[in-house]
Amino acid sequence: MNRKLLIAIIAVAAIILATLVYYGAQSLSPRAYVAPGPGTEEIPAEPSSSAPAIPEAAVPRPAGPIASQTSEPIAAADPRPATNAEAQAYAASSSPRTVSPSVIPKNFLDTTAFQYGKNSAIIAERPSAAVPTSIWKFDTSAKTISTLVDRKRGATYASSPSGSYLLLSYLDDTGALSLFFETAATGERRPLRFATLPAKCAVRDDLPIVYCGVPKSLPSDAIMPDDYLKKRLYADDRVVMIDLGKIEVRELWSGSTPKGTDVFMPVIMGKNLVFTNRLDGTVWTLPLSF
Repeated sequence: MNRKLLIAIIAVAAIILATLVYYGAQSLSPRAYVAPGPGTEEIPAEPSSSAPAIPEAAVPRPAGPIASQTSEPIAAADPRPATNAEAQAYAASSSPRTVSPSVIPKNFLDTTAFQYGKNSAIIAERPSAAVPTSIWKFDTSAKTISTLVDRKRGATYASSPSGSYLLLSYLDDTGALSLFFETAATGERRPLRFATLPAKCAVRDDLPIVYCGVPKSLPSDAIMPDDYLKKRLYADDRVVMIDLGKIEVRELWSGSTPKGTDVFMPVIMGKNLVFTNRLDGTVWTLPLSF
């Protein structure tokens, strides 16, 4: 038994030794590599007795510099236009179906886009009181970009259904909420003296009239719009109408309910203002007189 066991051990050891010798020879064999890059793969060239070795000059390599293991990474060139003039030139040479984000010379970290009127779109960065953000208007016919809000903290917006009028809000230099009403046709922008958010307002299309839920009060330490949008803060609103044509402000409803009324995302449907009360998720209808 001992002799048979010894023979088996010697056989296994021989197999292991042969395997190690084989793979060791494979790892020491010369191998030609193509540096990885766009459109190329790492290609091992195994020399054999039947085929001549491929000269290094004949191996296809990607165009441009290749970073070695000891060099610093090479940053890719930014394809976007560096200036507004270059962006406009790029847009003018593109068809409406081939316009790409490179038209806009901005770094979009977190953005949303919405239709604004018939031939426009609003592109807005996610608002925050801690970070300056911007809002742009993109004309899909002329393929031009215009800045509505340029690097303001807490920038938000709302528009009328067809894009005739626009509400813009951001924090001023003192940290207070500033609300503006803009006429799309003329670009005229007028301030509204109410501490509220565009998300709490509805804008008419036919007349320069806005209906807003305006908080009766806000905590002095509230961080707007962050606390409201993250639902750390709930408001108790009254509903007001702001007529910029007649320069008139009128309270339509005091908002007095047992739980309070937090007007959110109101819309004008016929002659009614319809909104969600964010305090309890109920939907409310307020008749309008016009």
